[in-house]
Amino acid sequence: MSINQIGLSIFKVVKRPAFLLSFAILFWLIFFDRYNLLRRYRDLKDLKQAQKEKEYFEKQSIEVRKNLNELFSDETKLEKFAREHYFMKRDSEDVYIVVNPNEMK
Repeated sequence: MSINQIGLSIFKVVKRPAFLLSFAILFWLIFFDRYNLLRRYRDLKDLKQAQKEKEYFEKQSIEVRKNLNELFSDETKLEKFAREHYFMKRDSEDVYIVVNPNEMK
């Protein structure tokens, strides 16, 4: 077969109404449909990102629960936490907060 015959046979296939209709539907689905391929790709990428975030927050939740259980199971750890984070004190104590000037920037 020569190049002209191949081109002519391709033209005959492309000229058929069924092919043109199929091509038009495919073109519509790829670019203009409500759920086109470009949107589906973006949604899939967003889904993967959301799954990564979910895993991260689940790990953080487990760690926070573990720390919470430790705090409420030991009185000395609870007191230490309250003193460090909430600056709580006993009646006979004075608390002085020392701030590093480099951290204030």
